[in-house]
Amino acid sequence: MLTIPSTSDVELILKKYGAMNDFQKLIRKGVDRTELLRALSWRYLAKATWENLTGTSRQGFMRALRDVRSGADAIDRLARGQLDFHLFAERCVAQGMTPIDTTEIAQLLREYASQLELHSKIYGPKRKWGSHSWKAYVVAIVWESTGQPWDLQVAAIISAVQNGKKAYQVHAHEEWRRKHSELIELQRDFVRECHTTPLPDFPTICPI
Repeated sequence: MLTIPSTSDVELILKKYGAMNDFQKLIRKGVDRTELLRALSWRYLAKATWENLTGTSRQGFMRALRDVRSGADAIDRLARGQLDFHLFAERCVAQGMTPIDTTEIAQLLREYASQLELHSKIYGPKRKWGSHSWKAYVVAIVWESTGQPWDLQVAAIISAVQNGKKAYQVHAHEEWRRKHSELIELQRDFVRECHTTPLPDFPTICPI
């Protein structure tokens, strides 16, 4: 089970890895302390593993897709039999109910499996989509709150929470920010909306 650290846990991480001064500077510049700490804690939701994404291993996920498609094939076979016809007639004539379109059920299952497979290629662990979205959200909070990106300070707090060390240098962060400017703009829109209608303590809608 994925455990999200508390905001106090995040503060301890920042202190441990020497990023608390950078964090405090951002707060003095106008960033809401609780909002930023909560955003930093969501780093642990951005850890894209097959277990987090699908509830199983990659091998288990691929096996589940095969099972879903196999189930669709089984439905197609059953739909060609007389028993399916009797079920159709009973629902329509005897019970006055809308008949079950078994061919549609089979098609929906195939589409479901195909969409899951497609999204696994887009959001799979190798794409690091969750990590990029999380960093963009942290940048967006700082930028919307202060009017500036504060690359040095943001790089420091991200590095502390993400890597547990200051391996993420400011020049690397600046390059990342330029490369993912569109994603950051989307997150800035999200932040502006949240500032209008604040999220609950543990949001049902997460930016990641």
